[in-house]
Amino acid sequence: MGPSASGKSDLALRLMDEGARLVSDDQVEISVVQDPIPRIRAQAPERIKGLIELRGYGIVPVPFEPWTHLDLVIELKPFKELERLSYLHSHLLLDCSLPKMMVDAAWPSSVSRIKVVLSMISEKMTPQSLSNMS
Repeated sequence: MGPSASGKSDLALRLMDEGARLVSDDQVEISVVQDPIPRIRAQAPERIKGLIELRGYGIVPVPFEPWTHLDLVIELKPFKELERLSYLHSHLLLDCSLPKMMVDAAWPSSVSRIKVVLSMISEKMTPQSLSNMS
């Protein structure tokens, strides 16, 4: 999530370089599905499937996934607006609560930060639970 020119497509390209697959650029259709608990499903509108904008070049085709479940909301903010230790926030979307992290897309480490948080989410870990481990 982020305003126009905040670096969403650029961050998506860098994540794709690390093995992520594009679902949608610019717009996404979301719905709630039972899996077996309510989850958010995201997919691209038909007219933009497999397309991403390369600012300064144009819209180009890329490999893509037809849909995914959302596990994390990433909100792009300028560095000056980020709290030093904000941890994960919660984001309510279609009555489903999702973890949300905030990152400056211009940071060289933004992809690594996202990968670390996704790994923690998949392992059901939090920064607080990690600090309690001995």
